[in-house]
Amino acid sequence: MFWFIPHNDEVIYTDVAMQMASDWATNQYLTLNGSLFDDYKEPLQYWLTSLTVTTWDNPLIGMRLWSLVMGGLGLTCTYLLVARLWDVRAASITGGLIVLSEYYFYFDAIALHEAHIYGWGTFYLYTLYLFLEETPEGSPRPRHLKRLGFAVLAILGLTACLMSKTSGQMWLILGGAMPFCVLAVRHNHWAGKTRLIWQQGMGKLAWVGLLALASEGVHRLFIPAQFAAIKEASYQVGLVRSSDELLALPFQAWWNNLEYYFRKILWAEFDVATGLVLGIYVVMLWLLWIQKRSHFGRYCVLLVLWCLSFLPLVLVAKGLTPRYFGVGLYWFYALAGVTLSWAWYQERFQKSIRIALIAGLTVLILSRAVFSYLPLLTWKQNDYALQETIPGWANGANIMELVKQVSQLPPGTIWADPQWGHPTTTLRIFQHRYPHLSIENVTRDRLDQVFLTYLELQKSGKNLYFVFDARVVGERPVFDQIFQHPLLCGKRLVIPKGYRGVDFPNSRYVLCEMTGVR
Repeated sequence: MFWFIPHNDEVIYTDVAMQMASDWATNQYLTLNGSLFDDYKEPLQYWLTSLTVTTWDNPLIGMRLWSLVMGGLGLTCTYLLVARLWDVRAASITGGLIVLSEYYFYFDAIALHEAHIYGWGTFYLYTLYLFLEETPEGSPRPRHLKRLGFAVLAILGLTACLMSKTSGQMWLILGGAMPFCVLAVRHNHWAGKTRLIWQQGMGKLAWVGLLALASEGVHRLFIPAQFAAIKEASYQVGLVRSSDELLALPFQAWWNNLEYYFRKILWAEFDVATGLVLGIYVVMLWLLWIQKRSHFGRYCVLLVLWCLSFLPLVLVAKGLTPRYFGVGLYWFYALAGVTLSWAWYQERFQKSIRIALIAGLTVLILSRAVFSYLPLLTWKQNDYALQETIPGWANGANIMELVKQVSQLPPGTIWADPQWGHPTTTLRIFQHRYPHLSIENVTRDRLDQVFLTYLELQKSGKNLYFVFDARVVGERPVFDQIFQHPLLCGKRLVIPKGYRGVDFPNSRYVLCEMTGVR
């Protein structure tokens, strides 16, 4: 996990965490006032990562360790929940599929919000299930204190989820399905009991609503009133924009998002195994229907959970990137785990299904090793990760080579691109490696006084350097001026970005040294 190419966003998050770690009293609410990101960002991930971001020489280690913890929490809670909903065998298969997953291997190993959302969200669902779970007939009723403990844990889990990212609100939707999960396990089939289950489900759903309100109340306790107002204003703007888009009924956009999820996400994850799982699932539902609907309700609830995990994003997704659809993947793993578990022990088609499963899973494992794990180890990236760490991004491929070259420079001042997310961010988080260099933002006003600054630095035995991304050349005149000037960029080092040994065109890191005055 520490080998992967830095993701542009995680480098920015690392910068925030380091600022908090350096001065907690001043910067603990840095992400809440909107000035840093130009919108509201929930603070919990930054609070946690600020505890460890300065522990190691490479600050990304302190960031990614929390992703490992949160991914482990999510995996554990997913296993326990599937074991409750179905059985241990299905839970084991689900866990194995997740561990083999390209998404889990990559996105729960880098410092993005999604690992935190997954960990806290599944913790909330599991503890919520335990709170709502009915006591089997003949068993002693659980003590009220124990159920109260599960309720408190569910509130804390949902609160943590909401405080990790605004989109954590989607777990409220999944939480609403938990009462029906409990009832589906309680009743092996729903024949003749639909009205009773619906009535009981509505009663349990009221409890879910009360716990959600309590979570929102705890959430607000952590946010001072002035920042809560900023949050509400930002949320209302986004809500109005989203509502306008939804009311316009953008069917083509919804279809494109669905196509992206099934073709770019599911198919990339499972290859031919995706069709195998879905095909078996259809056969399974038909058999359950003709077998007096035994366990039919539980399968339907799992199917609903899977749909709820990706359909809200299909409706509102602004960008098509793998991490946004991660929750939908995890619930497909649960569906696949139960399906494969059922199919393996199905006597009617036992031999043929087992041969198909062994062949499909063998292809899956081999393809994952060849096309995912090996490229990650060889190139620090693979085709799937490439959708997120775009070669042209300023903190992506070969950024550590720039850090290495900067650390070898003689004393001086670096004027760098001030735009959010450009190499300046990476240089800042590794500042401890070159204390003899100061990093400042280049501006038009500063550039007008560049020769005076250079002379002052020369008097003290220091140099003046410029660092920026080659993509901005031709886009922002100030960098064209630097790059083309024979003195401002008298000495230059151009570091290419690439993947699989191929350099990407017009995507470079540029390090210039000013060499003199006319």
